[in-house]
Amino acid sequence: MLNPKFSILVPTRGRPENVIRLIESIIKTASGKHKIEVIFYIDEDDETFPNHLETNSMISVVRGKRVWISLAWNTLYSNSKGEIIMYSGDDVVFETYNWDEMVSNAFKNFPDNYGLVYGNDGGWYSGKLAINGFVHKDWPKLLGYLAYPARLSALDLWIHECAAYIGRVTYLDEVMIRHIHYRQGEALAEFDKTYQEAYEKSVRWGILETYLSLKRERRIDKVILSRATRKKIPIEFNYIIAHIIDNFSKILNLKSINSDKIITLTNRMIAQKLVNKILNRKINVLKFLS
Repeated sequence: MLNPKFSILVPTRGRPENVIRLIESIIKTASGKHKIEVIFYIDEDDETFPNHLETNSMISVVRGKRVWISLAWNTLYSNSKGEIIMYSGDDVVFETYNWDEMVSNAFKNFPDNYGLVYGNDGGWYSGKLAINGFVHKDWPKLLGYLAYPARLSALDLWIHECAAYIGRVTYLDEVMIRHIHYRQGEALAEFDKTYQEAYEKSVRWGILETYLSLKRERRIDKVILSRATRKKIPIEFNYIIAHIIDNFSKILNLKSINSDKIITLTNRMIAQKLVNKILNRKINVLKFLS
């Protein structure tokens, strides 16, 4: 497919029925199915993928080592050709006809393409979190990745938080992209081996702790997106010293101040840097006197 409008990125493992169900729902509901590519990441030790689907011009397959799901999404993105990128799982079903037109029209409200669009997942997170969402290809191009390459980077939380920061989140309640997950309300699914392994990893390594520990990395993404969309970075108490330094550097035209770096440092981080510099100077003076 030369110029697809959409690239749907789907890491999958051991779920042939889900894959078939997903593809059938896309074919049934999309108005421009000839402009949609679906790219699956398949672990090289997984022999369950329905081979007959690989002859479908809509479908591409990337086979590789078993890696973190964030790396799988990034690999899929690097192999995509579409203008609008959807990060997805194999446990979704498209139920709304012409959803592709609705999503495409929503992106017209983003003059610079930077924003997040997502539909109704039919479960707990409807209107609250983009479990499966759409971004323009310019988003990962700007940041350098689609999913932060961490063991448990919580892609949905990450992108939603960054998009909300710049005020660019569009929720389409009328677009039903049902998330058939074992925890999603009435949309029950079997707690299969793939779910079990993912759950055990999240408990063992602490998905929330991982996410919170990467707060500064998200802050950097927010700053990059704010600069690109010409949005003013809101003053937050935890970063108030950074804002003061940044404003003074602009007023005084201090080119020696790295504005982008400063604005991502918390009050504590800046204070620690100052303390370290003072201590280093004392050490240097003592060395000179000795």
